[in-house]
Amino acid sequence: MECIHMPWSQLTRITIWDFAHPAQDCLDILAQCTNALVSAVFTKVIPWAEPSSIDRIVHLACLERLRIIFARDPYNHYITPFFTALSLPALSDLSIQARGIDWSPADFTDFQHRSPNIRELHISGAVRATEHVIRILSESPHLVSLSVEGLYSSINPLLQVLQFSDSETAVHVAARLERLSLQDFHGTVNESILSEMILSRWWTDEELRDLDDHGPPPVRCWKALEIVGAHVQSYTKSFKGMVKLLRTEGLEVTLSH
Repeated sequence: MECIHMPWSQLTRITIWDFAHPAQDCLDILAQCTNALVSAVFTKVIPWAEPSSIDRIVHLACLERLRIIFARDPYNHYITPFFTALSLPALSDLSIQARGIDWSPADFTDFQHRSPNIRELHISGAVRATEHVIRILSESPHLVSLSVEGLYSSINPLLQVLQFSDSETAVHVAARLERLSLQDFHGTVNESILSEMILSRWWTDEELRDLDDHGPPPVRCWKALEIVGAHVQSYTKSFKGMVKLLRTEGLEVTLSH
């Protein structure tokens, strides 16, 4: 890409659409866009065997929004080496879309440590194991909105992790999370676990005002929930009644039915 002469450092928005060239070319371009605020990248995955994939860290101090779409890969390569090359301290909105690839949790965790201010995260097809989502959440103290599509496993363990407990020893995962969307996952939802998770992080406006005397709860109140599995699931009448009541109280709830 060195043959393309552009004032890269002056750009504040950039879209890189290049499925034909190695992902390293996209990283080389990004490295020159030091003032970019918004970027969309369409690229190939980086094979583990490609040594140049991690030869340096691309530090973009201004980038706030990043969308990455990886081309479908027939060899099930990992996408996370791409993130080992990025440091995005101002990043608040990240979207990742991929199919036919694998995920390395440790690499993405390192990226999160270099990019600690992510507030909105959308992942489609890239993460297939629920435990990987749990690990992402455990490293996301500022996350407000999470959307995950295409999990190959049950979401029940994730719902359990998100259940709030007022125990003094409780660990509050993703304490600022207000919006959660889980779509196209495998397996059925445990109705009891789901209801406990929702109710544990839900307070009406009046209840929140009453709590002001004792300080706000250590986790944010839900604003919107979307739970839509790959297969139609029927919920009990009592559960549907609870959801109906929550909607009247102001919670946005979308469930597969």
